[in-house]
Amino acid sequence: MVVGLRAGFVVILFASVLLHEFGHSFTGRFCDGASDKIVLWPLGGLSFVHLPDSPLAHLLTALAGPLVSLSLSLVGFWVKSFTADWMAMGLGQLAQINFALCFFNLLPAHPMDGGRILHALLWKRMGYERAMWVCVHVSLVVGGGLLAWVLFQPGFMMETMMGSAVALYVLFNAWQQRQMLQYRQEGEEFWSSRPGVPHNHPYRTWEPERRRDEEEPEPEMTDDFIKKQVDPILDKISREGMQSLTRRERKILESARDLMQKHQR
Repeated sequence: MVVGLRAGFVVILFASVLLHEFGHSFTGRFCDGASDKIVLWPLGGLSFVHLPDSPLAHLLTALAGPLVSLSLSLVGFWVKSFTADWMAMGLGQLAQINFALCFFNLLPAHPMDGGRILHALLWKRMGYERAMWVCVHVSLVVGGGLLAWVLFQPGFMMETMMGSAVALYVLFNAWQQRQMLQYRQEGEEFWSSRPGVPHNHPYRTWEPERRRDEEEPEPEMTDDFIKKQVDPILDKISREGMQSLTRRERKILESARDLMQKHQR
């Protein structure tokens, strides 16, 4: 009986996390983004969503996950009142797990949904980079506060271990993001001197790609030029995914989409 309850808890947890990530993924696609991968791991889930440079798109996509979790929690609490025995127990677990997921993900710490929501709200007022600087420092405060709170709890329980892991994850991610922003501003070869960082790591490849994009002259977006460039770009997406595209290639795709919409009219 105990083993069955624990197995049911694990199944409900991972199903809830997966539905939470589906919320991000489908909303990202609705906002003209691309999403082709979801990863589940012990600390939660991660949906790989490539969004247009729009604060609204980032805000809606970040909000979608917690809204899915909140909806599942409310439905679980409501349906539980009409059932009994093991069904009521399962629905109670569903409601509690999703309420915890919603609350946890709304913490204003990057890369949690709350941190992304905060960044999207500040982006329109302050610009992308200044908003990210604010979010990074808020994340450091939240992560440090969470770690201190967990460590000062009496005893040692599974919740203490998980809370510590989450706090360390937030702190490491915020530090990493801060180093990337600093590197971007100062132009220092920060990650290239790190032997443990793979050659294709995004933090190592980002700066050369950015410089290459800036040095290349802007092509004249004629209809013939766009048609010639689209097929190689689509082949690259099929081989390496959307994340491999440079800003220049993304711009060509956007121009091709606008051209198709113009012809359809």
